[in-house]
Amino acid sequence: MVSFKGLGKSCIMVIVVAGVEKFTFKGIQSNLVTYLTEVMKMSTSTAVKIVNIWFGVSYSLPIIAAFLADYFSDRYSTLTISGVLYVSDSEEQQMPIEEKKSLVRLIPIWGMLLVFSIVLQQPVTFFTKQGLGMKRNFGSGFVIPSASLQGAKSITIILLVPVYDKIVTPIFRFITRSKKGITVMQRMGVGLFLSALAMAIAAVIETQRLNISRREPNTGSDQMNIFWLLPQYIIMGMSEVFTIVGMQEFFYSEVPTKLKTLGMALPTGVFGVGSFLSAILISILDKATIGRDGKHSWFSDDEKESHLDKYYWLLTVLSAVSLVCFAVYSRKFYH
Repeated sequence: MVSFKGLGKSCIMVIVVAGVEKFTFKGIQSNLVTYLTEVMKMSTSTAVKIVNIWFGVSYSLPIIAAFLADYFSDRYSTLTISGVLYVSDSEEQQMPIEEKKSLVRLIPIWGMLLVFSIVLQQPVTFFTKQGLGMKRNFGSGFVIPSASLQGAKSITIILLVPVYDKIVTPIFRFITRSKKGITVMQRMGVGLFLSALAMAIAAVIETQRLNISRREPNTGSDQMNIFWLLPQYIIMGMSEVFTIVGMQEFFYSEVPTKLKTLGMALPTGVFGVGSFLSAILISILDKATIGRDGKHSWFSDDEKESHLDKYYWLLTVLSAVSLVCFAVYSRKFYH
């Protein structure tokens, strides 16, 4: 039976369940680093690593599930709650050579997007922690939760998607004389550029925050309003619209028909593996950047001794290198 606007009941159910799941997931994700540092009294670096690992596990599992769904779902007639599998087809299934080639040529693109995934972790980790040390008073008694600024990213995404479809795409169509406006590769490239820009802006803002904190030790960075962080949140939201939607379209369209489930899971795999890499990178830098006092690294809990600005600049450079590699390889991809 078809319901409102042509959506079937099953489709509506999927949308509702997915919406509830995202609401829960984002609610935990947005506040987890604050909870771990403020309530559990963990160090900033430890809290961020835990968030990254949790995020990585959540987004890596779909790759395994998708692979099983594409290749082995027809081999079992029933999967019971007790975990007993009934094999219905004992014939060994092998991945055809052409399918292997199709997947192999996607690996470089997939790998180049890992830096973007690392950058994607910043709004829910270090951006949030960054805001905790800034002026958050609004009026006489209300204190703005640092994690609430993540809403700016979400609002940007919600507003930009229809704007992109109704305004930006027609402009690109007029310029390029192409039905799609810009290619999927170009769309992802724009997103990667914006993610690098967001990191550069974050580095500049953090440098200013540190300068104020050290210049005015009594008041510190509390004199710098938290709304200075809005540009980096907004640009990250813009980056997600271009990159993530482009990733989903690209991988789904490029994998063989038999592997469409895997094609849908590959983008989430980027986020999962990127989260693990982010945790590893933080662990390495946390040890490698400890000062002569043996106490403070780039991720020091002391806001006057930390150097998130250097970390953001590092991510800016890595993002720029990734963008250049992506641009070079994408030109060869369809040739």
